Amino acid sequence: MSAAAPARRAVRAAPRRAAALLAAALFGCSRGEEAAPAAGRTPAPLPDETSLLDAPLERPQRGDTASALVLYRQARAALDRDELDGAQSLFEAALQADPALNLARNDLGFLLLERAGRGAFGEALRHFRLARLAAADDALAACGEGLARRELGDLERARPLLEFALRDLAVSAEPGRGTLARAALASIAAAQGDVEGALAGYADALERAPLPPGTAAHFRLARAELLQERGALEAAASEVEQALQLAPEEPRGHLLMAQLAARRGDGERAAVERRRHELLRALQDHTALRFRRDAARTLELRRALVAEWPDHLGGVVALAEELLAQRQHADALQVVAAARATRGALPLLIVLAARAHAGAGDLAAARQVFAALPPCGPAERLAAVRLVLAQWQRDQGKSAAELARELAAWSEP
Repeated sequence: MSAAAPARRAVRAAPRRAAALLAAALFGCSRGEEAAPAAGRTPAPLPDETSLLDAPLERPQRGDTASALVLYRQARAALDRDELDGAQSLFEAALQADPALNLARNDLGFLLLERAGRGAFGEALRHFRLARLAAADDALAACGEGLARRELGDLERARPLLEFALRDLAVSAEPGRGTLARAALASIAAAQGDVEGALAGYADALERAPLPPGTAAHFRLARAELLQERGALEAAASEVEQALQLAPEEPRGHLLMAQLAARRGDGERAAVERRRHELLRALQDHTALRFRRDAARTLELRRALVAEWPDHLGGVVALAEELLAQRQHADALQVVAAARATRGALPLLIVLAARAHAGAGDLAAARQVFAALPPCGPAERLAAVRLVLAQWQRDQGKSAAELARELAAWSEP
């Protein structure tokens, strides 16, 4: 994934991350076109999960609420640290202590939606159904159940649940959950043939500020698909262009642009966009786990993307980051130097060059490069210094004490 990959989190204090992650998990953003249902296509139920749509459940009984709340707070703290495995275990422990604690039940359900892709939506659905058995008017549980049912193809029951949830301020006024509920209703409208309603629904979701770039890009691509199906090619292309400004490495956007260019007779543009789509799809394909373990293959794809798309700064940065991750400092310096020659003294490139020198053990060169960093606030400068010295510590095997001494030296006027 690129260095600009959107931050992700489900039901947490930061609603922007909620929208970013769940849009990816539920609507297919950055998963490639085969993994994501088209804007007007009903998701096909998974056979092993469909039975969970109506599996009989018993109402949860109240347990040790005090102990459960302690575990719940620990789970939320783990979420804030992005320790998702630990958070899930703690939510489960809280529910063992008190099965009727909907705070934990709903958060666990959304965490499962966040992490699952299509593989475990049924388990998330089970938790939301249990939450509604414990409290029938729980709007957040209704929202989660509606999202899960939508993914499992149960659109008829998903729609009223989402509409009910949006009538409650706990959902409608919350930027992450409310936006996702509106987008889910738009996707259901599209699947049921209501194109105008779907376009309006996605437009409504886009007006809910602030949206993470990746989430807004997904909603624009959904609108583009609908406009393309209607033959409104210029309007569709405008939506795709805006989406790619927000999320340049979104494979689906490049595929749509290739299709639109081909339909408008621009074969050269279509070929360029299709090639970019193929490279990005190979880099981001969530099913190709071997690519995540194959460092050489990742580098090969990253180099090819930079060669194919030299104007894309994000691709250059991602290549340099991958080279640094693999301790290929000289190659990283070469990539960054080429970028600096055409783009000038961008702070991001300066810090990358300093990290490459530091990773190679040449702190004198790193400090010389770092001195070219434009003036910035003390906090920003300290953060950049920490990045450079963290590279040095990791790649040169330095101790925490050595890192602290060097950090103090770099902090001197």
